[in-house]
Amino acid sequence: NAITYDGGKGQRFYEQGGAMGYGALTRHGSGPGYEIVTGDATPAYARELLKAERSLVYLQPNLILVYDNLASQIGRQWEWNIHSLNAMNVTSDSKVSIQSNGQTLCVEVLNGPPRRFEQTDRFSAERSGTHPRHWHGKFYSTEALPATEFIVLLNVGCTASTASATKTNGVWNVKVNDKTVQIADGAI
Repeated sequence: NAITYDGGKGQRFYEQGGAMGYGALTRHGSGPGYEIVTGDATPAYARELLKAERSLVYLQPNLILVYDNLASQIGRQWEWNIHSLNAMNVTSDSKVSIQSNGQTLCVEVLNGPPRRFEQTDRFSAERSGTHPRHWHGKFYSTEALPATEFIVLLNVGCTASTASATKTNGVWNVKVNDKTVQIADGAI
């Protein structure tokens, strides 16, 4: 579910010229009822991006806040990807849900660039064998931007929750139920 851009371009992998694109975990922290981890995947994009950082905040017992901070030297159409064994139920260009074997996941973009959502069960290259089809969804920016941020809430079980993300003076305040997560200068 990594970030792609400009129609599916993404991280370098071994099949692309025999070189691996590596990233690094840069931060981890925890406290009562939460865990935070941040990774820097910038090197994995083979010098195409200036910044590709992702933070995950696990708000126990079932919520995961995903923060992506992205930058490039040129304007890009940014793509936030999600995958599923089944077709996703689309509520809006900011909200989808996934159901599989009695389990549910609700995905909500709380803030990010102006966007649309689309999904397909096709791969960019046909797979060999007789594997079942998978669904690939993406929230993509409707305009080319040199930098952007995505704040996405994953709600395992699609429980009743309230969430919002607002930015004031360069600081994000993300409210999820009775908790507030602050993001400033890319740090949570």
